[in-house]
Amino acid sequence: MDELSDFELIKIYVAGENRAFEILYGRYRTFLYSFICSLLSSNRSEVDDVFQNVWLRVIDKMPYLKEKGSFYGYLQQTARNMVIDRARSMKRRGIHVTIDDEESMPLPDTNTVEPYFEIFEIEDEKLLKQALASLNEDQRKVWELRMQNISFKDIAEMENCSLNTALARMNYAKKNIKLYIETHS
Repeated sequence: MDELSDFELIKIYVAGENRAFEILYGRYRTFLYSFICSLLSSNRSEVDDVFQNVWLRVIDKMPYLKEKGSFYGYLQQTARNMVIDRARSMKRRGIHVTIDDEESMPLPDTNTVEPYFEIFEIEDEKLLKQALASLNEDQRKVWELRMQNISFKDIAEMENCSLNTALARMNYAKKNIKLYIETHS
């Protein structure tokens, strides 16, 4: 399977073969991580967060990807857009950061901003705790481990599941938390 093209692997993954995703991830993780590091002049946890969110978004979009351009180009564009969106969000909070050493944008103070507040831009911790309680056990475990800055690879090992399953659980957790917050606030 290693010799298949990116888009062949995507088709196989969409058909249900998780090994295809693991091959894609293995092909591009180092390049993508380096690319994000080149965009963000911030701490490692910021880079890790963007890196993992790019993969979550890509997993969501895989069924809709067309064989135009390169998959790595798509990863780069997704990462670039996430960094820009994140920077714009932080700029609204008045936090300053430099991206690409050209454009000045905000960066959160990781000592004062909790990751879940940044993701959902909410200020009601009680509501968030209720949303977390509404998750199934697998989703809640992945969420809690990720909030401790544990990598998805390590989470997958700890939970005895594939990397893809850990990423999917986090994706569902985010969606379910966001839905809960929207319907209960």
